[in-house]
Amino acid sequence: MLLESLESVIKKIPSEQAVMFSGGLDSGVLAVISKKYFTPMLYTVGMENSHDLLAGEQGAQEVGLPWTGIILTDELIIEECCKALKLADLSPLELSFELPLQIVASRIDEKNIISGQGADELFGGYSRYSEMSADEAESALKKDYNYLFANTVVKENMIAAAYDKTLHRPFLDMCVAEVALSIPISEKIFGGVNKIPLRNLAAELGLATISSKGKKAAQYGSGIMKSLKSSAKKRNLTLTEYITSLKKENI
Repeated sequence: MLLESLESVIKKIPSEQAVMFSGGLDSGVLAVISKKYFTPMLYTVGMENSHDLLAGEQGAQEVGLPWTGIILTDELIIEECCKALKLADLSPLELSFELPLQIVASRIDEKNIISGQGADELFGGYSRYSEMSADEAESALKKDYNYLFANTVVKENMIAAAYDKTLHRPFLDMCVAEVALSIPISEKIFGGVNKIPLRNLAAELGLATISSKGKKAAQYGSGIMKSLKSSAKKRNLTLTEYITSLKKENI
C-alpha cells in the first residue's frame, strides 16, 4: 500500500524534475520510484568532502540516476542565508536545514523539486522518538506532523515560489500520509531501528545500502550548521545573535 500510494503521487508530477537528494533513505526511495516514470536529476548540497556530498554521490550510483553536487563555502552560505531570510522568517535551526532548498531552487533549471519532507514525522525518523513510550511517540509524531503544515510547508513554499519552482512532498500527500498514519508506532520503531516500513520498502526496491542507512540531519550532514557556528564565533556572537544580525541587515 505504501509503494502504491507513493507511485500514485510521483507519477503525476510533471516530468521536469529534480530530487533533493542526501543519499539517505527518504530521498533514495523517492528517487528510485521516480525513476520508473522519469529521469530526474539528483542534487546534493554540502561543504567539500561533507557527509552528504559523499553519500549523495554514492547513493546516486545505487539508484542509477544522474547526480550533481553543489559545493558550498563559508562565504556562499552567508550569501544564501541573506537571500533566504529575505523570503521567509526563519529561526537559526530552520535556516540551517532550509538552506539546501534555497540553494537548489535558485540554481537549477528544473521547475519541479521533489523533497522527502515529512518522512521523519510520519515514520518516526527522529532519534528522540525511540526514547519515548509508544503513547508519547504517537503524540509527538502527530504534533510534529501538524507543525509541518502550519509552519514549515508555508515557509518552504515561499522560498520555492521565489524562484518559480514547485516543491513536491510525496510523503505529505494525503493518500500517502493516510497509509503511514495507519501503521502503529510499534511497526515504525522497534529494537532501536526507526522508519522500518520505509526501510523495508527501500530493500524491496533494491536499495540494499540505502535501506540500512541511519539519519543524518541536513544541517549537519551538509556542514551548514558547522559553518554558521564558525562564522558566528569569528564575530564573537552566538548562533542566534548572528542570525538575528543577518535578519536585521536583510529585512
